[in-house]
Amino acid sequence: MTPKEQFIAELEPLLVDAEKAILASNIAESRRLSLEMLALVNLYASKLSHADLRDALNNPTANAIAERLGVQP
Repeated sequence: MTPKEQFIAELEPLLVDAEKAILASNIAESRRLSLEMLALVNLYASKLSHADLRDALNNPTANAIAERLGVQP
């Protein structure tokens, strides 16, 4: 598994959980998950090119969630 694939595999569950927290209006959990995602991005920032990092962050799961929440990536 490439670093990009590993990053996406670790990111997607956080995105799904964040969507659930947002829809449930669970502010504390939304913030916690946001911080966890930021830490994950920071971990992979030195392992991936800017293009790969951007592509991973705009993966199909992330885009679908953004669309459902009415936010454009």
